[in-house]
Amino acid sequence: MTHTNDLRNQLESLSQDDVRHQRIFSIKVTVPVVGELECFQAYRVIRRKRVVCRARSGDEDFLVKLFFSRRKAKKHWRRSDRGCRLFIERSLLAPKIHFSDFVSRYGIYVMVFDYIPPSVNLSRMRKQRKISQQAFSFFSGFIKTLALQHQAGIVQGDAHINNFLISNDQIYSLDGDMVKAFSAEVPRTPSIRNLVAFYSNLPVACDRYATECGRVYYEQRGWPFDDVEQRSLLKQIQKRRNQLLDRFMSKIYRTRDPFEKVRRKRFWSVFDKRNLGLKPAAIADYFQRTDINDDLEINHPSAQLMEVLPESKIPLKLKISNERVWRANRRTNGLIRRYHNANMINWLEINTCRPAVLLKKYTGSYHCQVVLLEYVPDGIGADQFFLADDQPPMAQKKVARDIGEYFFKLKRSGILANDVYLEDFRITDQDLLLMTPEKLDASSASTDAYWKSRIEDFLGNAEALKISTELFIPAMKEFNLT
Repeated sequence: MTHTNDLRNQLESLSQDDVRHQRIFSIKVTVPVVGELECFQAYRVIRRKRVVCRARSGDEDFLVKLFFSRRKAKKHWRRSDRGCRLFIERSLLAPKIHFSDFVSRYGIYVMVFDYIPPSVNLSRMRKQRKISQQAFSFFSGFIKTLALQHQAGIVQGDAHINNFLISNDQIYSLDGDMVKAFSAEVPRTPSIRNLVAFYSNLPVACDRYATECGRVYYEQRGWPFDDVEQRSLLKQIQKRRNQLLDRFMSKIYRTRDPFEKVRRKRFWSVFDKRNLGLKPAAIADYFQRTDINDDLEINHPSAQLMEVLPESKIPLKLKISNERVWRANRRTNGLIRRYHNANMINWLEINTCRPAVLLKKYTGSYHCQVVLLEYVPDGIGADQFFLADDQPPMAQKKVARDIGEYFFKLKRSGILANDVYLEDFRITDQDLLLMTPEKLDASSASTDAYWKSRIEDFLGNAEALKISTELFIPAMKEFNLT
């Protein structure tokens, strides 16, 4: 019982924060066949249910899955074991299983796999805002692997990029937790549904290659890929991505990972835990007890405020608004709308400022003070960039193309960019950012006609600033915006 309780307590103390912060720990487990394993790095944590981590036994590394839910551990283990064995039985590349069973000493189920070192960091590649041709070749490789799974009669219910691994130019299938098996090849309808589910989890920038990836999949399955199929696939991907976006947006005001809410009398705040170093309790305490003066806090942050804010290479900017309303929301308050829209387009992997903390402080019967802290990289306004005499033509063409790609991503995501002009963009060392996310609006009215009119307004504004529109027209045509 002592071994059981000790190990269970250690596992229950882990959270997804340990994955984000890449914390190193030491949890020792002894299993038959393999011997003693020291788990030291978590890859996935589902609180009080299961942990996927890297472990070491002597000089050899393994991937270990530990199922310790008090009620459904056996069900989850059996489902994962069955799915992972299916990959191997049906001749798909997958990590070898060394051990998979109940370990009575600890009262948990354990699976031990070969550890295959990845040759490509998929998380880093996925976070790249611009999809390079090399990255596209990897994504098309995943599409081909997905087609091979379907030909083998397997549908991976949780279809996304992290369920694949690239090592030595080979793509391995991972995670059998939600695998569904067919006695023959997967029929057309569930195959296309699974393809759409996978592609909608890719960055919006990949939509530019959706037609080519769709053709790769259809050719692998031996199906014709005509214009009707192409339009249907693109429409389904957009619809599915919007559903995933709605699911994420339901979290941003609640205590659901990666967000944490702090609520007290006449005070409410929400923190994004992906911003490392934030101290929710300390920040909430400071703003709850302090009368905030707009100019003073924005331009000359107090020593007490600096103490509770994390150190960061990217400046953490403070924005304050005072509203004469009791219930401030994104329809009545510009900062809440900014927070909402910034989270929305960051999830879509479209560049903007990164919100860290949103606070509402009720200071009177009808008075609400809203505070937003966000990370804003230093840079130069796009209008100033194009008006400068010392900018080389190639750099200007690159930025013009980036703006065209930015509008393309918004269009594919069904987002309206009302009154967004050159002065709303900032050019940093690495990227192009939209500095006014509050101007955006998710809408079904994001049509070709709307975007043609929007681009004409944008070009007219550039012309009024005496900036040559010849720089932008090729980029807008490249992304089919005019």
